[in-house]
This record gives sequence, structure tokens and C-alpha cells, in this order.
Amino acid sequence: MNRFKFRLRGCNNSWITVNAQQRMVMYSKVPAGTYYFEVYAANNDGVWSDKPTVIKIIRKTTPWFSLPAYLFYLLTVMGIAWLIYRLHAEKKRLKFLLYQENIEKDKKEQIHQAQLRFFTNISHDFRTPLSLILAALDKLRREGLKEYYYRILNGNVQRLLNLVNELMDFRTVENAMMKLELQPLDINRFINEIADDFIDYAQQRNIDFQIKCDESLPADIYVDKNVVEKIVMNLLNNAFKYTPDKGIILLETRRGQDFVSRYKITIQWAKA
Repeated sequence: MNRFKFRLRGCNNSWITVNAQQRMVMYSKVPAGTYYFEVYAANNDGVWSDKPTVIKIIRKTTPWFSLPAYLFYLLTVMGIAWLIYRLHAEKKRLKFLLYQENIEKDKKEQIHQAQLRFFTNISHDFRTPLSLILAALDKLRREGLKEYYYRILNGNVQRLLNLVNELMDFRTVENAMMKLELQPLDINRFINEIADDFIDYAQQRNIDFQIKCDESLPADIYVDKNVVEKIVMNLLNNAFKYTPDKGIILLETRRGQDFVSRYKITIQWAKA
């Protein structure tokens, strides 16, 4: 009976002898590399061949264990490490920015509170001299000060006191908690009283100061007296500020819808 002996040189150098009935050879878990499969054959008389039959076998490395794969793994690990570093650095940066923002916010709040205390203190200090002026006005009135001038002086001192009180209520205004104090008011009469304070000033500058009130307005209109006073005072202050001497100023009340001023408005832009 024919026999064979074989080996896989480079993997297992020991010869294995089998009979002719076993014609299949299997190797498992063979590492990557170059191997030589060698086979000797013997005839029925037991005479072996002089030279083996040699087959060169090259087992390639699996893709996930190849050099490019290891390079890819290395780059992937480095990329993940870099991403983690960047995320950590960005987190630290955002945390630092938030810390800076909180510090700046605290500083602004401290400055703001200091400003509020300053306004409150200085406003409180204004009340005393204004109260003394009011007391002196009452004495001058009793000693013969004309009623017209007394009313002008007293009215403006009262306005200053109201402004001082508003400065002391600065926190309330800041928090948008200031409420309108509505009361019935004769608008025409009230505006005439305010305008009377400007008559002497208009005469000194030779300004033709005219007051026209619409008599069809109701006698009592519910408004906030302080707000109306501020609006009218602001309008008159600007009018006298930008009107040249010997000019004309008209203060007019009018009732009606879709009111359109008949005067042209000129806007002058000033460069800073």
C-alpha cells in the first residue's frame, strides 16, 4: 500500500506519515507568513522518493491585523484623544468665560447699587435746602412779595421737590413698577398755569409767546398730573432753547382725531 509523509515547514517541522486512504491535510491557527508544504511518497514496496514535492504557501495577514489597520487604529485613538482634549479645553474656556461674566455682572451690580445709593443720598440732601426756600418764600409772601412771583417761585420749587422724590424712588422706576396716578384735571387751566411761568422769560427775549386752548376739551380729563407737567415743561424748555430772540412760540391744545401739525419739522443731524 502506498504511504505518504509530509510536513509544513516553518509551522511544524515534524514529519507525519499516513497511508493512501488519508489524502486530506488540514492546518488551523497558522500565523501569517511564508511556509513550504513538503510531501514524500512511498510505493507498495516501501521505497520512498528521493526528493519531496514542495508547495510554497503564503498566508497573508488579515486586514484588521495589517500595518495599515494598525495605523488607522493609532490615528483613531489619537483623534479621539484630541477630541476629548478639545472638548475638555472648550469646557474649561466656557467655564472661565462664565466666571468672568459673573464677575463683570457682580461689578456692574455693585456700581449700580453705588449709583443708587448716591442718587438716594444726594436727593435726600436736596430736600432740606428746598424746604428752607419754601419757608423763606412763605415769609416773603407775608412781607409783600407779589402773588405772581410767589406762585412762579413756589411752583418751580414744588417741581424740584417732585423731581427729588422721583430720584429717591429710582429703584421703583428702574423695576418698571411706577404706576400712573390718574386724577381728574382741567387740562386747559393746568397748561395755562405752567405757561404763565414762561411769560417773563419770553418778554426778556422779545419772543411772541402765544397760548391757545381748545375750549371744547372736557373740564375734567383723567390723566397723571406729574406726567402731563413733565411733557409740557419739556416741550416749552425745548421751544425756548431752540427759538431765537424775537421769535414766535405757540402752545396750543386741540381736540380731535387724526391730528396733523401744520408746521414743518426740520431735523438737523449733529456729528459727534
